[in-house]
Amino acid sequence: MDMDLIKAILSLLLILLVIVTIFKTIINRRKQIKQRKQKWEQLDRSEQLSEDEKILEVFSFADQQMNEQVRLLLIEGKKVTAIKMVRDRSKLGLREAQEYVEAVQRRLLD
Repeated sequence: MDMDLIKAILSLLLILLVIVTIFKTIINRRKQIKQRKQKWEQLDRSEQLSEDEKILEVFSFADQQMNEQVRLLLIEGKKVTAIKMVRDRSKLGLREAQEYVEAVQRRLLD
């Protein structure tokens, strides 16, 4: 085999690997969204919980350490930093991370 053919095959394999990784990420993200939506619908039927409690329950991925860091950042007035941290650690989108941080913030004010 000549070197150009080997390089072409390796390039195609690399492209295929990237495509598979992207699709796997998309599938996992859709699965997470579906699970959160189902959990939200279950909680929505329960009228005992406030909106903030529902948000915190749906995004129950957060461990105690992350919750504490979010609280500390909010106390310091660093809401944007808290949202970025939640996004980085949880892989949430901007809107979901913002909703989560704002729910924590409202709980702090109560």
